[in-house]
Amino acid sequence: MEPTEAYDRLRQGAPVCACGGYLAGLDALHRSEICNALTFDRLNGKYRTVREVYLASGEN
Repeated sequence: MEPTEAYDRLRQGAPVCACGGYLAGLDALHRSEICNALTFDRLNGKYRTVREVYLASGEN
């Protein structure tokens, strides 16, 4: 799912999501900063998982 698609889905359901109303009220720059931070956190988590597997395999 593309970030814009995810945002559109969230915005459509904004009244029922706890943070939807808050996000819908932000300007584009702040929404982008939040999405970037969340993307970085998710990517960092995946990196840690891959690194654990790499180290457990004897760096092979």
